[in-house]
Amino acid sequence: MYVNMHTLFSYFLARGDRMKIGKDMALMAMGAGAVLAYQKYNKPVMKKIEKITDKAMRKANDKLEDMM
Repeated sequence: MYVNMHTLFSYFLARGDRMKIGKDMALMAMGAGAVLAYQKYNKPVMKKIEKITDKAMRKANDKLEDMM
């Protein structure tokens, strides 16, 4: 039995499923991008955040010492 692929796709994707598949593919691509970005930039970002918080804590401690 010969089945035309276009007819098969049209049958299964006729009811708005194209938008759902496109949305699912876009979400998967965004997730993969987020995972890759996390793997690449995790340590540098954490170090930068640690430096910023240390600097802010030192400033707060200095102000408290000046008040006393």
